[in-house]
Amino acid sequence: GIDELGARLPLVLASLAVLAGVYGAASATMCQRAAGFALLAVLSSPMWFALSRSLTTDLYLTLWIVLAVEAGRRGTRSGGSRAWRIAAWAALGLGFLTKGPIVFLWTALPLLAWAAWTRSWRRAARLADPLGLAAFAILALPWYVVEAARHPGLMGFWLGEQVGGRIAAPYRGENEPWWIYLSTLSWAAWVWIVPAIVM
Repeated sequence: GIDELGARLPLVLASLAVLAGVYGAASATMCQRAAGFALLAVLSSPMWFALSRSLTTDLYLTLWIVLAVEAGRRGTRSGGSRAWRIAAWAALGLGFLTKGPIVFLWTALPLLAWAAWTRSWRRAARLADPLGLAAFAILALPWYVVEAARHPGLMGFWLGEQVGGRIAAPYRGENEPWWIYLSTLSWAAWVWIVPAIVM
């Protein structure tokens, strides 16, 4: 319904799904003990509790990123199913629908860095799946196309101010320097950063 429960319940379910995704990915790539530490790292972050209680789209974006990365990993390994590659693109599409092209900052850039570091370009290239791209387009683009058609000039606003403007200069009302994100990261993960510095 249109009440507090209706607004917060999907957020709770998304936060639980993120935790399950983190644990599943860590246990699949390492071991259950490592998965437990990964879960502890998320749960001990003040930022996690802030996001899980805030009525924003950030936690939903986090969910799609976690699912896209893990599905992409499963789909590009030796013998990986094409269904996983399609699922990765579908998760990217939902992330794009949720908050726009920022989803690629936390998926495509790490993928390119990993491929360059490990020289695994051939494995990364397996993600170039036509059905996956179609799944992305079907999920990500229709709402943007409809809204851009209904509101002339909206596409220019999205691309000019919301994307290009935020990259080129601080957005309106946002006067913080670029390193503000480093302070945010330190606050979000201080439980682990402080002991690491001390040790």
